[in-house]
Amino acid sequence: GIADEHLDPTEKGVFSVDARPAPLARLVSGRSPTTGRLLARPERLKVTADLDAQGLRGELELELPGESEAREAAESLGSVARALVASGGMAAKLAAGLVVEAVGSRAVVHVRIPPETLALALRCAGGGACE
Repeated sequence: GIADEHLDPTEKGVFSVDARPAPLARLVSGRSPTTGRLLARPERLKVTADLDAQGLRGELELELPGESEAREAAESLGSVARALVASGGMAAKLAAGLVVEAVGSRAVVHVRIPPETLALALRCAGGGACE
């Protein structure tokens, strides 16, 4: 809308996004109703990622209306992370470095992917061996 405040992503890392997630929620809800519901409530979505000698470090932050909503979102995201770890394979390796927490009115996902796992994931995405 005309009165919308412009969002500027934090200049942090090699990748940075700052967005209103409601349009994304509508876009994905047909394929993934759970993801659509999760993205429909936050007022803001922030994502940053950086690469260094320890691999990839990233953070996804959902800004919600209140602390109870943030706790609920963090619990949902934690459940997804645990399910990914239990699934085995590449998804489990990528999800092993996830830490989910509620911080005030924000649900935050921290990720660390070691260089070896990141290299394997890139090979796998390129059609190479995944194990």
